[in-house]
Amino acid sequence: ASKLGQKMSSALIRGIAITDKDAINREYASESRIFSVSLAPFDFVARELCRNSDCSGIGSVEYNEGQQVNFGAMYLAANASVNLSIADIYSLYFTRNPNVIHQARSEAGNVSYYPTNGKPGYGSFLPKVRKELIDRVLAYYYMTDHSGEVHFDVVDSLARSIPNNGLVHR
Repeated sequence: ASKLGQKMSSALIRGIAITDKDAINREYASESRIFSVSLAPFDFVARELCRNSDCSGIGSVEYNEGQQVNFGAMYLAANASVNLSIADIYSLYFTRNPNVIHQARSEAGNVSYYPTNGKPGYGSFLPKVRKELIDRVLAYYYMTDHSGEVHFDVVDSLARSIPNNGLVHR
C-alpha cells in the first residue's frame, strides 16, 4: 500500500474503533451487511472478490479483523479521487452516497467540509453519527505519520499554539 493509503487506512480503523458500537449499529441498521471493524459494505467487498474467483458461499465466510481492515482499505481506495480532499474521501466512505454530500453542501452553501469564509462546512449538515466518525478519523489522520504511527504530541503542540483554546496545559 502507498504511504498515504497506509496513513488513511490506519486513521480509518482507529477512528472507528473508538466510536460507540451501539451508535454505529443504529446508524447503519438500514444498510445491508457491513464489516464491523472497517464498516466497509459487504456488497462492495463481494463484488470486488467475485471479479476474479468463484463466489459460492461468500456470504457464509467469517472474515478476520485483518481481512476486514483490508476490505476497508479497498473501499477507501474506491472512494478516493485526485479531485477530493481527505475530508471528502472520508465523507464518501461513511455516507456511502454522493447525493448526501451534495445535499449537505447545498444546505451549508459551502463545498468545503470545514467552515470557510464565514460559512459553515458541509460536515455540519451530515448525519450526526457519520459526522462524528468522519471527525474522529480526520483527527487520527492529522496526527498519524505516513507509516501509520500516531503522534499524540501533535495534539499537545497544536493546543499550545492556539491562544485561549480552553485546554488546560499540563
